[in-house]
Amino acid sequence: MALLYFERKILILYFLKLVLVERYDATNVVNSTIAVITNISFDHVSLFGKFLDKIADRKAGIIKIDSYAFMPRNLTELENAVKRKLIIR
Repeated sequence: MALLYFERKILILYFLKLVLVERYDATNVVNSTIAVITNISFDHVSLFGKFLDKIADRKAGIIKIDSYAFMPRNLTELENAVKRKLIIR
């Protein structure tokens, strides 16, 4: 419903805060220019798997072509997943 509302309004900027931000999230249809990944941890192992590199790969899926991505730089698995995403493009 919110996406329909935003589509009908002429907005320069809006923020979508998502709980399970990842590649297969329904809100990933939004053509965003900025992606923010705040944290990767074992709190969603039942959904994304039990390995941090798999979780990081799913989270990196929100990064779009020609967009900016912000993420913590303290987790090697996340940095590697983002690098793989950039190479695959």
